[in-house]
Amino acid sequence: MGANFSDATPAPHQHDNEHDQASRHEVLRRMASLCQGVSCQEHDRITCFDGEGQPRPYFIPRDTLLTSQASELGIGGENDLYGGVVPFRFVATKAVGHPLVRNARKVPEGWNEGLGKALGETVLPGFSTFELADAMMGGNNLLEAGPVRIKPVEATAGRGQVVVSTAEELTTALSRLVPEQVRREGLVLEQNLVDVKTFSIGSSRIFGSSIAYWGTQTTTVDRRGETVYGGTRLHALRGGMAELAAHDFPPELAEAIEKARHYDQTIFKSFSGMFASRRNYDVASGRDYLGRHRIGVLEQSWRIGGATPAEITALERFAADPRCDHVICATVEVHGDYEAAPAGAIVYYSGVDPVAGPMTKYVMVME
Repeated sequence: MGANFSDATPAPHQHDNEHDQASRHEVLRRMASLCQGVSCQEHDRITCFDGEGQPRPYFIPRDTLLTSQASELGIGGENDLYGGVVPFRFVATKAVGHPLVRNARKVPEGWNEGLGKALGETVLPGFSTFELADAMMGGNNLLEAGPVRIKPVEATAGRGQVVVSTAEELTTALSRLVPEQVRREGLVLEQNLVDVKTFSIGSSRIFGSSIAYWGTQTTTVDRRGETVYGGTRLHALRGGMAELAAHDFPPELAEAIEKARHYDQTIFKSFSGMFASRRNYDVASGRDYLGRHRIGVLEQSWRIGGATPAEITALERFAADPRCDHVICATVEVHGDYEAAPAGAIVYYSGVDPVAGPMTKYVMVME
C-alpha cells in the first residue's frame, strides 16, 4: 500500500513549521469570524459569545488533549473546543485501533483488552505493540498472510512507515527503531494493501452547527522526494454521521462510512470521559496480498487537521445560505511552488517555509 496519509496535524516536534503556524492562525481567524469572536494565540484560543452575548473561551488545540490538560484549561465538553479529549495518550494515536499480541510484555495503563475484538473487521488485520520483542512476534504472525506495514503511531503524513515482506526485513526494520520510544509511544504493524484509495470520513460540530462529510485524499511529493498528504476533496452536508450514512452511496463508499461510524462509536464507548467536536477517520480501500478487496479504518483525528480548512469553508457556506445543504470543497497542499493558488482560492499559506521549502496551501469551493 502507498503511504497512509493522515488528516492529522504535524507531530509535536513539527509545530514550529512556518506553514503550520500560518494555517493555524488562519483557522483561528475564520473560526472567530464564524462566532463573531476574537482570536488569541495563547493556547490557540478564541473568545466567542454565547446566546446572551457573554464572552467565553473556545479552544483549538494543536493536538488531542488529555483529560488532565482539558481540566486545567476549563474545557468540560465538546462545546468548549474544536478537537477532542481522551483519558490516555495512546487513545489519541494509531495504537488504539489494534489489539496487543498474546501475552504482551508491556500493557499500557488504561488499555481496553476487549476493544480489538469489538472493532473486528472495522480495521485491517494488525497489532499494536509497546515492546520490540512483541513487535517481532506480531510481525511474524502477520507475514504469514503477506507483506506488513510498520507504522510509528505519532508520525503523520505517512512519514516513517516501512513495508516488509520477510522475517529478515522485519528484523532489520525493527532494529532501526529506538526501544524507549516504542515503549513510550507504541508501534503498529498492519496488513499492507496495494492500489489504495483513502477516504476521509467524519463530522464537526462548531458553535451549534453540525456537518458530516466524506472525501478522498490526494498525495504530492515534498522537497525530500517523499510522497506526502496533498489535500482532500470534501463533500459536506448538514447534520451528523447518522445523516451521512442515510444517503444512498455506492457500495465501497457506504462500507467505508459504516466502518468509520462503527469505529467512532466503539472507541467512545470503550473509554469513559472522552468527548470530541471534530471526528475525522482515514479509511483505506485496496487489495491485500491475495488480491482480495479490503476496507479498514487506518486512524482517527480528533484535532485540527489537513481537511479543517474545507470544513470551515463548508460551515461558512451553510451559515451564509440557509437553503444550501450540500457543498464540495477541496483543500490543496502544493510543494515546490509558492504561487500555485488559482483565482478564487482561499489561501492559508503561500511562501517559502524554512523547513518544507516553497509551499502553497489553499481551499476552493468546487460546487
